[in-house]
Amino acid sequence: FKEDEVFKVHHFPLKGSIGNSDYKSFKCGVGVVYFALVGTLIALLYSFASKICLSELFVAIAYGPALFGGVYYVMTGVYSSEVFILSIPTMFMTVVLLYIHTVMDYEFDINEGKATIANRFNSQLDSLIVLKHVDFSSKKVIDVGSGGGFPGIPLSILCPNTSFTLLEPIGKKANFLKSVQQKLNLNNVTVIQGRAEELTSYRESFDLVISRAVSYLNILLELCVPLCKLGGYVLAMKGERANEEIKDSHNAINILNVSLEHNFIDELPCEEGKRYNLLFKKNKITNIKYPRNYSQIKKKPL
Repeated sequence: FKEDEVFKVHHFPLKGSIGNSDYKSFKCGVGVVYFALVGTLIALLYSFASKICLSELFVAIAYGPALFGGVYYVMTGVYSSEVFILSIPTMFMTVVLLYIHTVMDYEFDINEGKATIANRFNSQLDSLIVLKHVDFSSKKVIDVGSGGGFPGIPLSILCPNTSFTLLEPIGKKANFLKSVQQKLNLNNVTVIQGRAEELTSYRESFDLVISRAVSYLNILLELCVPLCKLGGYVLAMKGERANEEIKDSHNAINILNVSLEHNFIDELPCEEGKRYNLLFKKNKITNIKYPRNYSQIKKKPL
């Protein structure tokens, strides 16, 4: 690679300033060797854990360093070979756990023809981007509509002192999440099969409510805000239409007494577009009539 293309290949956002000496030392130093070695090892782990064709193994080899580098960037925010080397043991174990989840999620969806190794890696990094902006330490968090475990599982791996509840209405997916929790020994994770609007016993219980790829913002807020403590936050992970959804959700924002504190915009790896992470603060206790029955929410959104 050319010197200025080392990271452009995987499109990692290089925020802040990086001096030429640091950049060159990282490019030429042992950090790059670790990227390659860990990426290859991850690919080999995957080949043993799953029945795949040769092309998928090559994709895993290509994306292994990307996953490793992306997680490292999220955790440290810098590309310094010296810091990188010191973090290798922790990073190695973290990436192995994330990769096992990737493998399990890939296998879970493979029969539906919608899973690829590439989009599973992207989902892992997409889930972790929020760590650059939001402090998860020692909080009580719920992931609404967790699906295959994004973002809840990756975040729980990197935040072992944070309590995560994964809420999933579909039994098959909830059982999958339970198997991931058990196999990865995630003691900070609880899986609940249920719907957000029916979770009355958990009302006003969480410091942070997060959700990724669930529903339109005004519907999502009605489902999530009642679960959030007064003064807590709702984090809606959105795509390219985020600003449009914000405009369409002004009524819901006012009725539910939340305010948009931040709109964090990040480039996703591998040219997957932008991620808009919308952080809402809850300013008043939610009226007891919300959330409504889901059929009402869907028929007449706020």
